[in-house]
Amino acid sequence: MPGPVPMPESIRNAMTKQANNHRSREFGDCYADIIRSLKPVFRTKNDMLVLSSSGTAGQVVAPDSFAKAKMVAPLVNEKFGKWFGQISAGHGESIRIESEWGSPLNHEGFKEALENGAEVATLVHNETPAAIHNPAEKIGKIACKYDALFILEAITPIDGDVIEADK
Repeated sequence: MPGPVPMPESIRNAMTKQANNHRSREFGDCYADIIRSLKPVFRTKNDMLVLSSSGTAGQVVAPDSFAKAKMVAPLVNEKFGKWFGQISAGHGESIRIESEWGSPLNHEGFKEALENGAEVATLVHNETPAAIHNPAEKIGKIACKYDALFILEAITPIDGDVIEADK
């Protein structure tokens, strides 16, 4: 678990206040403000859903919401991709595209999986254990060519890299 992280007194004081009910107008206004603020970060005009959770929870929610009973092609070349692949494979059939850990992705294997019926692709953009920055834009374009849904886990690069979510 990361930390401890220094926390300013103003934050500690704010955390002592009563929480707003998630069905209240105050919460709705706050959530709408969060969405407005995050859209430029994600470079999107589309709808967004904010999860107050770990990255793993997002890896569970995305395939569970969009890939249930569909053939999934997880691209794996390190630890977090393997984990995401295991999670997403639990929602339907899976054609795992494995590359040696720490090496580039197998683009030809990915295209073959799509040609063989994969409807969803999952990818971890930054594999931090091996310092790999996977080519999300290229993988997204390949997925689009085959009309496949592309689920990108972009926890570490989202505000430090250019990710055009709408493209």
